Amino acid sequence: SLNFSSKKLVVHFNENILLPNGAQGFTISPLLKTPLLAETSGKQLTITFKDLKPNTTYIVKGENAITDNTEFNKYPLFEYVFSTGNHLDTGMVTGYVYQSDNNKPAPAIIVGIQPIKNIQNYNTLQTLQPEYYTKTDTKGYYKINGVAADTYYLYCFNDENKNMLYENGESIG
Repeated sequence: SLNFSSKKLVVHFNENILLPNGAQGFTISPLLKTPLLAETSGKQLTITFKDLKPNTTYIVKGENAITDNTEFNKYPLFEYVFSTGNHLDTGMVTGYVYQSDNNKPAPAIIVGIQPIKNIQNYNTLQTLQPEYYTKTDTKGYYKINGVAADTYYLYCFNDENKNMLYENGESIG
């Protein structure tokens, strides 16, 4: 979807749906200053945004965030890509994250990228949330889509307190 100017995304399903974890089941990249809101009404999912930036490609993801209202089957991956400008950014970053002590895959780790121009030094990571981000899967694999052309600093961390900031004591790579 191009030139997205609405504050709401409305998606219709063929059966009644539920959001077991509410809006917490969804992520948006790049991050917004104000968290997105998600709600259902029958067969309709409505996601509300407050502070979309102009000329930016966004990806809304919900992994197992939606279930049907009858058998509670999970919809494994909901993904919607849109741009507030007239083109979609198509850059992509992929890879694997492994634990340094045993070389096993590192699941559920935040992998973020931040434009180099925003990074003054290593401590900057404690004050900036990633511009774009994703979580690793059970095999440590990650993929960040919709990335604008730029030079980025890539890092990963175990976001133990769920604030999307690296803090002392959290594992980082």
